[in-house]
Amino acid sequence: MSPNSPDSKFCVLFADLVGFTTLAEGRDAEDTRELPSHYFDLTREVIARCGGTIEKFIGDAVMAVWGAPVAHEDDAERAVRAGLELVDAVRSQDPAIAAARTRTVRARRRPDRARRSAR
Repeated sequence: MSPNSPDSKFCVLFADLVGFTTLAEGRDAEDTRELPSHYFDLTREVIARCGGTIEKFIGDAVMAVWGAPVAHEDDAERAVRAGLELVDAVRSQDPAIAAARTRTVRARRRPDRARRSAR
């Protein structure tokens, strides 16, 4: 571990629930709050376990960083591991997420920008 220096690298994870807006449009506001609340609890656990720091929640999304305030050599691996764990957790239909939904809400992996632009 080392404190950040001007040339430190940071990893950022941005994750949201695919289909959440559509789901929220047809539900009671109180019911709608239950799903992201549970999802945010789940993201807090996964990101902390993988050594990340949550920067903010944005609607149904979370933004987390690795490499701040302390950098580790494996920050990129930790960030990827957290992202994959989040996708798996939503896909496995955690009971609270499954109980709160009536339509499909899922997480997805997006190809990196380099792969998309190469197509």
